[in-house]
Amino acid sequence: MKILVCAATDMELPDSINQFTEVEVLIHGAGAAQTAFFLGSYLAKNKPAWAIQIGIAGSYDPMIQIGDTVQVINDRFVDLGSEDYDGTLLHLADLPFISDSNPFTAKEIVNENEILKLGYHKVRSITVNTASGYKPTIDRMIKLYRPQIESMEGAAFFAAMQLNLVPCLQIRSISNMVEPRNRNHWNMPLALNNLEKSIQHILPRVLESSY
Repeated sequence: MKILVCAATDMELPDSINQFTEVEVLIHGAGAAQTAFFLGSYLAKNKPAWAIQIGIAGSYDPMIQIGDTVQVINDRFVDLGSEDYDGTLLHLADLPFISDSNPFTAKEIVNENEILKLGYHKVRSITVNTASGYKPTIDRMIKLYRPQIESMEGAAFFAAMQLNLVPCLQIRSISNMVEPRNRNHWNMPLALNNLEKSIQHILPRVLESSY
């Protein structure tokens, strides 16, 4: 039995994961394109019993503060489609060149796994190609999607796992609020520390559920 734990960067994968012999780790890179490529290459040769994506994220929700750990149950690509004449985005699901054999038929990818009772706050996320740091962009995201957090990889991970019928979890720790970009307001060490605590909490439960 194999459990895949993946993240965008080395710093998001704590060394303590190595104590779990059933775990394989994968650094898939930042952004949806790299995530899709490296997960596709991995899944062409492997079929894990579970997959867990961990990483940092930005929060739109004032109730979800820096350092909090959340479980993403709803994610979507928000800049993949066609821009209409009035500036609105036509999702791929709105366009005529989509088949039923891929996850883009739905505007949102839902992954609410009830097998594990992890106790984390469950959130709506958006996946962006450019991290939001400009107020008009932030306001537009809030108006269109009402996100609670954003990442650059989550929807690609969900899509890959759902296409390959692999049960999965996406766990994020908040490093910053989504606001006009100001790195002085970030707390990366706190987010990474809490991310490590979360994976130590989750892996024994995932392993227990797999036997």
